[in-house]
Amino acid sequence: MLILKDTREKNGWDFEGQDITVANRKLDTGDYTVEGIEEEFVIERKATVAEIAQNITTKWFKEEVKRMAGFRHAFFIFEFSWRDIEIFPVNSTIPSHLWKKIRISNRFLISCINTYRLKYGIQCITADRPEYAESVAFDLMKRYYENRNRSD
Repeated sequence: MLILKDTREKNGWDFEGQDITVANRKLDTGDYTVEGIEEEFVIERKATVAEIAQNITTKWFKEEVKRMAGFRHAFFIFEFSWRDIEIFPVNSTIPSHLWKKIRISNRFLISCINTYRLKYGIQCITADRPEYAESVAFDLMKRYYENRNRSD
């Protein structure tokens, strides 16, 4: 299995300790996929609630979500908890002195995430911390890759 990592993905997962190879390639959609299934499986990683809050209203992100909807299996994997979304901007990487300038609320974030799930069929996984998110991503890729051609 060859994991493909988008060249624009900074400080992402390298899957160290796993018996696989990771290759950096420009991906049109998402941050991670696997060679051979890149047209049907995609993962978009979000490291912080602040990151998704900054992305959520941009044109390029909305286009990314629409492209992800075309995949058989599309995932957002968040390296933070659902609770972090609920209490946004508390516990975010945004300094508290800037909170008054934030135009995105926690309710808006939740609404958008639920839209990704219901309208676009994108699975959204909150993984609490980077190590767990990486483990979940690897397991999803490995299981799908190994089982996609097997019949039950």
